[in-house]
Amino acid sequence: MPEAQKTRINFLAGIGLGSIDHLEPKPKLFPDASILVEGNYYKFFVQGNEGWINRRFERILSFRITGIKFSNYTKTEILNDGAEKLSTEGRHYAVFAEPAATLRFGFEYFKLSSQVGFSFPISGRRSFDNNGLWLAMGLHLSFPKP
Repeated sequence: MPEAQKTRINFLAGIGLGSIDHLEPKPKLFPDASILVEGNYYKFFVQGNEGWINRRFERILSFRITGIKFSNYTKTEILNDGAEKLSTEGRHYAVFAEPAATLRFGFEYFKLSSQVGFSFPISGRRSFDNNGLWLAMGLHLSFPKP
């Protein structure tokens, strides 16, 4: 007899913060220099999920809106002769729409998980690139209800 499936709908919100310190040696647009990017960022998201779940398998469709704000953002061009050209960029923000699909399979409390999603900028002033397609794989653990 096939196992019963449940439909689950939930909503999430989250925040995060961090810093970036990235050196890109000789990028294609500036072959005579390396680019050093530094700054702090704050992230906020809201997400809705709809899924079909049973003990061994889960299919989930998600839609997330993410806002990222950079502050104290600086970009330094380090020329081949060692000279530096600093440009202080100040504050930047961007808003992204991020649909995703998740598949999980395994046991009731331990599943392998894979997720594929897209990230589309929908507003803001971006001074950074983003990869529109992403893939994540991992383990999903859940704990029994007491």
